[in-house]
Amino acid sequence: MIIHRVMWKLDESYSKDEKDKICNELRHKLESLIDKVDELLSLHVHINHTDTSEQNCDTILETTFNSLEYLSTYQDYPDHLEVVQYFKSLNLQRSAIDHTF
Repeated sequence: MIIHRVMWKLDESYSKDEKDKICNELRHKLESLIDKVDELLSLHVHINHTDTSEQNCDTILETTFNSLEYLSTYQDYPDHLEVVQYFKSLNLQRSAIDHTF
């Protein structure tokens, strides 16, 4: 099994309200993938609490796959690529890790 985790931090130029709106949009876009990608076993999106440190990441995605091959299929899936393009339109930092469990 492979877990793919991605964290995003929006640029400080966004207000708290803008961040909240963007994070909820990201959640909606990401959660829509669960019904579209058969290789995806689970998908969870978490948004950082607004009253915590501004140094924290704003959103985290955790997905689970049976294999690296399935993760690769997911990453090349047209609906996923559409979400990736949306993320690229934002002013943010991204960190990721893929690991077994």
